[in-house]
Amino acid sequence: MDQETRNHLIAEFLCIADTDWVLGHWYIKVMMNGRSLTDCSSFAGIAQDTLGHTRAMFRFMEDEFELPEHQLEFGRDRNQIHDMEMLSSPPDNWGDFLVSAYLAEGAVWSLLSTFKGSSHAGIAGMVIHFGKELYFHRLGLEGWLKTAIEDDRDDMIDATSRRLALAVRWFGETESDDPLLSSGLRYSSVAHAKATWLESTVSKLAGILDADLNTEVDAPWDDFDATRRRTAPTVCSCRRVWHCQADCRRGTHSWDNESRSPSVSVFQIAAVSASDSGRQPALFHPPRDSWRRVL
Repeated sequence: MDQETRNHLIAEFLCIADTDWVLGHWYIKVMMNGRSLTDCSSFAGIAQDTLGHTRAMFRFMEDEFELPEHQLEFGRDRNQIHDMEMLSSPPDNWGDFLVSAYLAEGAVWSLLSTFKGSSHAGIAGMVIHFGKELYFHRLGLEGWLKTAIEDDRDDMIDATSRRLALAVRWFGETESDDPLLSSGLRYSSVAHAKATWLESTVSKLAGILDADLNTEVDAPWDDFDATRRRTAPTVCSCRRVWHCQADCRRGTHSWDNESRSPSVSVFQIAAVSASDSGRQPALFHPPRDSWRRVL
């Protein structure tokens, strides 16, 4: 595998794994706010799957590319995370949560499925295994959406109007030369993944809501970081994911708005010294007030 292909694969896998990483914590934070006991137990299972997929992809990259152990999960700053921008803001209510999780689950699988027929047997096998579990995630969320439609339709439509464009944006602006596709590591194009997601996930959501959904992206693309599949970051003083999600909303830290440079290279994410690579990783401790109660 040449260096360009290697770099593209790391960046793409981080976009998927980091989105699952944040989404998994969404499920954890909402788990105790389910509307029935089965909701709570289901979210626990989905969170376990989602975070398990994240860690499996982290471990794959560490083994395949000889990256320092645990640094992808515990050694990165907030502006080095490649999560979907739509998930950067917590849900305002139950309808918002269901819509956002459904869009994200569908988008993750659509992008993952481009590797289902990969020439790399390890990647293909991992994706096929993930797909078996992700199918039930989407099926469960469809059921929750249909159950909640009578009471929460207005909240769902409002959430869709705010979040759908960001989810569409995750797939990128235009199709360009893709070394992953030409090398055979990727089986189908990102453009095909986007079309599949629009036809399956978004069309089903429109049917459930009985509404016409606008999938046009009005935001400018000049500040879009294609490597991270999101807007280039405004550099803030936060050092870890959960600190950023809590402090940025409270306005308790300063922003460096002059530093809108592209994100730190993903190829330096795990570039730590030999002594650093062996250090005990710090654990995440999400602030108790980092999310409002979702009911």
